[in-house]
Amino acid sequence: MRSRRGFFWQSLVFTLILLVPMMGVTLWLHRGQQQQQALRQAAAQRGGITVEAGSQSVWRFLLVVQQEQPAFVLARADSLLQTVTLCALPADLQVNAPAGTTTLGECALTAGAGRAAQLLQQTLFGDEAAPALYYLAATPATWQTFADADEVRWDTAALFDAANQRRLGLDADPIAVLTADTAAGLLAKAQRVLAPETAAAARAAVWCAFLRQQPALLPALADRWRQYSARTLTNLHSGDLTGAGECFDYLSRQEALRIDYLQVPIQDNTLTAEAMRTLREMLG
Repeated sequence: MRSRRGFFWQSLVFTLILLVPMMGVTLWLHRGQQQQQALRQAAAQRGGITVEAGSQSVWRFLLVVQQEQPAFVLARADSLLQTVTLCALPADLQVNAPAGTTTLGECALTAGAGRAAQLLQQTLFGDEAAPALYYLAATPATWQTFADADEVRWDTAALFDAANQRRLGLDADPIAVLTADTAAGLLAKAQRVLAPETAAAARAAVWCAFLRQQPALLPALADRWRQYSARTLTNLHSGDLTGAGECFDYLSRQEALRIDYLQVPIQDNTLTAEAMRTLREMLG
């Protein structure tokens, strides 16, 4: 009996000799980890870099003017490169479809702007993973509301030859002074009397002029899109509009911001290989 009791106490003492140091080491390591975490947090608060809202985003849009002959403008807002790039596409541009091909305009009229954006992506990227392309479609009157701002000056000689200036009634003065209302009228006339590719380029150039010369227009766009959401067709949700608005606001405050438009070669209503590469790079 005594031997059993003695063995028990010996075992207990031996166990405590092993456990107590192990518990101490564990507590010491845990406390050290807590101290290191506290130091890291303090260092981050003292020297961390604050990422400004909208400064790390890229947004891609297919903007559609809904009318008898729709008009299309691809847009990329890139806060990383501090650029806004536009590229207008003619309505008779051929895009791939399940049954063969269709035009961008016919697709928008029959299946909607969302389907037009989808077929354009498929034409450009095929089976490859395509970047997100948001669409927003509105009538000419609604686009005028979006662009409601002061007058802008547009040098038409940079885009039109003398013959096209005469067709638009601009041969007396190549500098067009435009409001949102008169710009809509000029672009509608261009769509009637000019070649489709030239009329499309004119739209991109005019939109660029408004964005360049009206600093408040870019940061206001997302709010106006939200305000007049009942007049638009879009896949932009509330969170998307918030993110796009932060990007637009950030870009509008950058001195190095570049706003420009691209013209891509189109042959027989089809994008050339060069145009395909250009648009893939723009949307990539």
